[in-house]
Amino acid sequence: LERLVAHDATFRMLARVREWFMEVLVPLAPARLVDRSSGDLVARGVSDVQALEPLVVRVFGPAAAAFVVGAGATLFLALVADTAALPFAAGYLGLAVGIPLLVVIRRRRHRAGVAEARASLSSAVVDLTQGLADLVAFGRASAAGQRTVNASESLRSRTWADADNDAVTTGLSTAFTHGTGLLVVFLAVPAVRAGSLDPVMLGVLGLVAVAAFEAAAALPPAARELEDQLHAARRLVEIAELVPAVAAVSDAAGAVLARRRADIGLEDVRFTHPGAMAPALDG
Repeated sequence: LERLVAHDATFRMLARVREWFMEVLVPLAPARLVDRSSGDLVARGVSDVQALEPLVVRVFGPAAAAFVVGAGATLFLALVADTAALPFAAGYLGLAVGIPLLVVIRRRRHRAGVAEARASLSSAVVDLTQGLADLVAFGRASAAGQRTVNASESLRSRTWADADNDAVTTGLSTAFTHGTGLLVVFLAVPAVRAGSLDPVMLGVLGLVAVAAFEAAAALPPAARELEDQLHAARRLVEIAELVPAVAAVSDAAGAVLARRRADIGLEDVRFTHPGAMAPALDG
């Protein structure tokens, strides 16, 4: 049921984001988008929107589960072996909060470059496929193909840092999990020797500690996903903040104009597209 509700909310959110982005994009074309390639716009409208998909399932869900499990395990240890509750909570917060912060700090050093490299690759592929006939006709197909290869190599080299981050995160998560589990067992040994704690509970405490850390282990990957989603959202907002070259007419004003005859005449008008050598309109 939880997965069904989460996925339903995710798909509804993505549908609304796609609809909103198209509503933003249409008034901007063509004047405000003339300096942006179609590949970049496709990357924003497809890849960046798709990057928001794990927001509920892989970010909000694991964060809520980790909070509930951590609080419950800490309360259980406080009732059974109070000397182990505080060290467990410290280790749990280290994995649930400290490592995700480390992931965010490390990824912010290079993640923007990865996103730009991915957008550059998407732009190169779209331009190559859409303009292949013209590229071949003007003898630029080889150069366009090399541009695509260079963009692919740039993205591949930049994503190596993600692999390094994942390796560091996995190692730290394992160290926190098993280290805290051993510490909980070690701190509960005096209570067993004193006779205030059943020896069977010693193993139970260790298993509870390790099992609880399984919920917190999902938070470093969730932090990575959240950082990607925030960057994707910023790229969408960047387009949304552009002001249309022509202001939209309200429905009331449009109805009034529709009932009136409006003849427009142009004299001595000269217009040149940005970057063009010759005017598109002259006279």
